[in-house]
Amino acid sequence: MWFILIAAQLFSIMPSRVRRLIERLLHRSLTLKRISALRSQIVWCREFEANKDKVLEYWRRYRYLDLIMEMCRINEKSRILDVGCGISTVLHYVREEKYGIDPLADAYKKIYRYPSDMTILRGVGENIPFPDEFFDVVFCSNALDHVEDPKKTVEEIHRVLKKGGYFILTVEIFERREKGYQTSI
Repeated sequence: MWFILIAAQLFSIMPSRVRRLIERLLHRSLTLKRISALRSQIVWCREFEANKDKVLEYWRRYRYLDLIMEMCRINEKSRILDVGCGISTVLHYVREEKYGIDPLADAYKKIYRYPSDMTILRGVGENIPFPDEFFDVVFCSNALDHVEDPKKTVEEIHRVLKKGGYFILTVEIFERREKGYQTSI
């Protein structure tokens, strides 16, 4: 935390030319990250279209979809949100009222035709575009590690989740191995 405070103080005393340059570099970095994500989704889109049954099996076997649906009492009256939905969202495999948000949703809609029973909107987890206590279930699958402010995202999910609702969070963590360095993250 002290590093952030020092960086903020240094940023405030820098000449405006230097600040603008840093801001442009940060913006370019975020833009490149989004372009990279979009490129991978274009490739994945083809794979997903050809293998929806295999993806369903993945959701059932490794993400416990059937157990989640039972435990969360998901039924035809449930309202579900997927934060950071991407293309192969869990929403393909539930029948309820379903919504997804993703910062790249507009781009995804150009490369993939979502089923008509899904409402997919451009949005970020830090500012979910729905009213308080709107959803019975919120999924966030491998997206929390991609948001800029995880704490704010969880606060927003809590805000839009009905009292007694369910928050299904998955974040895959893999062992990292580097030359001369081994640890579990």
